[in-house]
Amino acid sequence: MKKLLLVVFVLALSLPSFSQDVVGRWKVKRIGVTLGQDQDMINDLSHTYLMNTVRGFPNAQYENIPFAKSDLYSMTCENPNLRVELALLPPRMRNTELRVALSGMFNRIDAVNYQAYNPDGGSSTLNFRSHTNEIAAEAVLLKRASLWNTFNFYGGVGTNLGTSFAGNVRVSGSNLVMNEEGDFGASDDAYTNNGYQNYTSFYDYYEVKNGLHQRAFLQGGFSIVFLRRLEIGLEARYGIGYRLIGGQAVGTNLVAAGFTAKWILK
Repeated sequence: MKKLLLVVFVLALSLPSFSQDVVGRWKVKRIGVTLGQDQDMINDLSHTYLMNTVRGFPNAQYENIPFAKSDLYSMTCENPNLRVELALLPPRMRNTELRVALSGMFNRIDAVNYQAYNPDGGSSTLNFRSHTNEIAAEAVLLKRASLWNTFNFYGGVGTNLGTSFAGNVRVSGSNLVMNEEGDFGASDDAYTNNGYQNYTSFYDYYEVKNGLHQRAFLQGGFSIVFLRRLEIGLEARYGIGYRLIGGQAVGTNLVAAGFTAKWILK
């Protein structure tokens, strides 16, 4: 994230001299950053998929886990991100801009969690949690409409392509077995672990292979211009994509929102 912020600072200092005509009369109009939150949900997310992304193929020991689909109680796909962006004005295309950007998704979380209650009153849990990072390049073509040169509305289509790296999958589980009476009021001599007869847990850590990610999406948003230079706004995205890790490709569905801040060049 520090590297991306440094890129923003350097570009802010250097780009005004390029804000007139660029190659083929393309004009750099804005430079900005976007802080967003994506939900890039994997189709049919499961512990099998997460374990197939790790190095060393350790999935065999989890193939016959003692949980049914009804024991699945939560699934997570969260992607906080930071995007550094340029808005270019194409020649002979009115009210149109091409946004090119570099984005970073740090500590992406994909998780599958199971929980089941035992007949004796105890419970068992099993949690698979993946953490990865992604750097991506993207391009979005937008149409803009302005009101009083202050309020802006825009919409269009875009795509991005990125690579994930430095990932891991953490697997943890526990098992609680109640005592025969299930009564917490008896003497301490009859019980261990604060009323439970037995408690076991484990934790495993695996490295994830590097992967390729791509998405195509619709984008819309609005912004307000302050003091003719500072543009603040909100945007949303909806689309589809895929992740390719270790030869295994899965589809994804994207729902995203972000807060934008841009500096308008002369």
